[in-house]
Amino acid sequence: MSLATATGVNAADVERARRVLILSDQSSVMPGVSTVQRNAESVIRTALQWRVEFNAEYLDAGRYPQEKLSPLFLNYVREKYASHPPDLIVALCTVSFDLLAELAKTDFPSVPIVLMGLTEGEVSLEKFGPNVTGFIQRSDMLGTMELILKLQPEVRRIVVIGGTTPFDKAYLNRVREDARSLEGRVAVEFWTDRSLAELEKDVSSLDRDTAVFYTTIFRDSTGESFVPVEAAQRIVDRASVPVYGFFEGIVKVGAVGGSVIQFETIGKKVGEFAGRILQGGSANSNPLELHKDALPVFNWTALHRWGIDENRLPPGSVLEFRTPSAWEKYRWYLLAGLAIITFQTALIIGLFVQRSRFRKVERSLRESHNLIELASGAGHLGLWVRDLPSGEVWANRTLRTILGFKEEAVFQIDDLYGRIHPGDRDRALAAITAAAGNGQLFEFECRLSRPGGTERWVLVKGKGVLDSQGRLIRTQGVVVDKTASKQTELQADRQREELTHIQRISTMGELAASLAHELNQPLTAILSNAQAAQRFLLANPADMETLQEILRDIIEDNSRASEVIRRLRSLVRKEAHEYAALDLAGIVRNVMLLVQSDAVLHNVNVSLLCSQGPHHAWGDKVQLTQVVLNLLLNAFDSMKDIPADERRVVVRIEQNGPHRVKVTVSDRGHGLPGDRLEKIFEPFYTTKPDGMGMGLTISRSIIEAHGGRLWAENNPDGGATFNFTVRVDRRRTGRVGSQPLRELEKSDHLGQP
Repeated sequence: MSLATATGVNAADVERARRVLILSDQSSVMPGVSTVQRNAESVIRTALQWRVEFNAEYLDAGRYPQEKLSPLFLNYVREKYASHPPDLIVALCTVSFDLLAELAKTDFPSVPIVLMGLTEGEVSLEKFGPNVTGFIQRSDMLGTMELILKLQPEVRRIVVIGGTTPFDKAYLNRVREDARSLEGRVAVEFWTDRSLAELEKDVSSLDRDTAVFYTTIFRDSTGESFVPVEAAQRIVDRASVPVYGFFEGIVKVGAVGGSVIQFETIGKKVGEFAGRILQGGSANSNPLELHKDALPVFNWTALHRWGIDENRLPPGSVLEFRTPSAWEKYRWYLLAGLAIITFQTALIIGLFVQRSRFRKVERSLRESHNLIELASGAGHLGLWVRDLPSGEVWANRTLRTILGFKEEAVFQIDDLYGRIHPGDRDRALAAITAAAGNGQLFEFECRLSRPGGTERWVLVKGKGVLDSQGRLIRTQGVVVDKTASKQTELQADRQREELTHIQRISTMGELAASLAHELNQPLTAILSNAQAAQRFLLANPADMETLQEILRDIIEDNSRASEVIRRLRSLVRKEAHEYAALDLAGIVRNVMLLVQSDAVLHNVNVSLLCSQGPHHAWGDKVQLTQVVLNLLLNAFDSMKDIPADERRVVVRIEQNGPHRVKVTVSDRGHGLPGDRLEKIFEPFYTTKPDGMGMGLTISRSIIEAHGGRLWAENNPDGGATFNFTVRVDRRRTGRVGSQPLRELEKSDHLGQP
C-alpha cells in the first residue's frame, strides 16, 4: 500500500508540491531561528514522498518595534500568499502570538498551523482557532543558576545581564521568579539599565566570588539593537569571571555553559509535527504541548580557563570544543605508524622509500629472528622449517647444535634425516608423512646419531602447512633435547631394577629355613641310599637289582635338589627384562613349589583355582614370579596368629575382559584396616617388625609396567584379597569368555593334608 493511499491523499495530489510557510517573529540571522528551520525542513523532506516547497518570512521583532512593523508584516504576508495559500504554516514565535492568531483566523482559517512558541508567558489557544498544534518551549533558568552553584561553590553573587525589549524582559522576569528559591544561598543582582559598553566595562572588574548569568540582549538601555549572540561574545571576552547562559549560542562564543535549550532538537520536533499533518493527520487531534526539557551543556575550553573541575559536572553533561588527548588525536597515526609514514613518503620520493622500507623490514625480521633465537636458546628448543617447493631447510642455532652441524653449514632435508638413528628413522619418517600430509600435528621421540658416535634423545613436534587447495607446502616444528631427562629415566630404571633384585634376594632370605628343609630331604635321601649301596656291594653275591633301584632313587633325589636350586637361580639371577608369552598358571605352580616347605612349616594350605582354557599373558617371567611370591609370603605372614586348621590361601586365575587376565590371592587372616588399603603400597610402609616396606611398592610398579593394576580389598568373611591384572598375549589367546573356576589336580594343593 502506498503512502498516498494510506493517508487518504489521492494520486493527483501526490504530483503537486506541498507548500509550507514558515513564519518567525525573529530574524533569520538569529542562530536559534536558522537552526530550528534547517532541522525542521530536513525532517519534513525525509518523511514525505512528494516534493515540498518552503517559504519563510521574518518579522525581526526582537530588534525593532513590533507595534509599527506588525501591520505592515501582516498585510505583506496576506497579499503575497492570497493566491497561493500554503498547505501548512509553521510558526516560530517568541512574542508575536497575536499576529499569528489574526493570520490564522482571518486569512488562512482552513490551513493547519504548527506552533513552536519560545516564551516564558502563558499562551491562550482560543485566539488561534481549532486548527493548531505544536508545543511551547520554556527555558530552565533555575537549572542554570543551580549549575553555577554546583560548579562554583565559592560563588556568593550572581549578576544577571539582559536587554530592554519585551522578549528580553520576559526572560528576565522568569529569572526573577526562579531566583526567589535561592534566597539565603546567593545574592542575585540584575543589570538591565546599562549600555552594552558599560556592561563590558563593569564585568571586567568583578570579584572572584561572582558569576555572570547572561539572558538575551536584543536592545540595550540606549536603544541600540544587537544580535544576542554577538552581545554575548562581547560580554564573555571582557568578563573577569565565568559567564553562563541558557541557549546554545552562548556556549559557542566561550561561556562556561548552563542548562541549555537545544535548538536542533526543537527543529526536529517541529518537523515531526509538520510531517504528520502533511501526511493526512489532523492538527486539532494533537493538543498544544508544554516542554521544559533542557540539557547541561558546557564549553570544555572555558571550564579549563576558569579552573572548574570536570568531576563536578552532572551526569549526562555535553562537553563541546573538548581538546582531544594526544592518544585520541593521534592514535591512528600511532597505530598505523610505519605503514602511514611509508605510504606518505612513497608518494613523494618513490624508490627511495621502497629501499628504506625494505631496510626497516629487514631490521624488524632480524630483531624478530634474534628474539626467537634468544627465546629458543633459553628454552633449549630447536626450530626448523622446510619449504617443499624450494627444498630449503632453515634451522636455528640450537637445532644445529643438537644435530652437530656447524652454525654456517648449509644442509638439505636428507642431511637432517640422516642424523636420525637407523633404528628410529623409518618410524619417524612414517609419523611425519602420515600427519603432515593432512596438515595435522605429529609427535615422536627418537635418537640422533651425531658425529663422533655420540647419541642424543630428542622429542620432535611439528605440523604440515597446506595451501588453499589443500596441498602440503611447508613442514615446521620444534625439537626438544631430552637426553638429560632420558638418562635420568634410564638411571631410575636401573635403580628400580636393582631395588627389585634386592627385594628378591631379601625374599629368599625369608625362605632360608624352608629352602634348607627342601634341600635337606633329597640330600639326606641321597646319603642314605649311597650308604645302603656300599653295604650291598660288600655282600657276596651283590644284589644287582636292589643296587639298580638304589641308584634310581639317588638320581631322582638329585633331580629334586637340582630343580630346587634351578628355581632359586632363576629367581635371584640378575638379567635384562625379557617380555614374552607366559603361562600364568605355570608361573603360579612354580611359586607354589618354591614355597612348599614354607607352607608346611607354617601349616598353611595353598590351593590354585583356574577358569577353563589357557591363560597366556605377555610379560617378564622373573618379575611376575616375584609378584606372586611376594603376595603368597604376605598371605602366610598375615595368618600367624590364627588357628592352624584355618590357615588357607586360595589363588585364582580367570579372564578379566577380552584383553586382561586376573590373578587373586586370598587369605583367611585378620584383614586390613580401611585406611590402609592404599597406604600399604606406599614406599617404606610395613606392618612387619623386620620388613623393608618395599615389597608391595615394587610389586605395584611391576604390574603397572605390564599395563595392569594391583589393588587390595577385604573379604566379607575375613581376611584380605590382593588382585592384579596383566595384558593377555593376543597372538595365542583363543576364545575368551567367562568360564567357571575348576579346582586343579592334587599337585596344585600345598601345606596341610
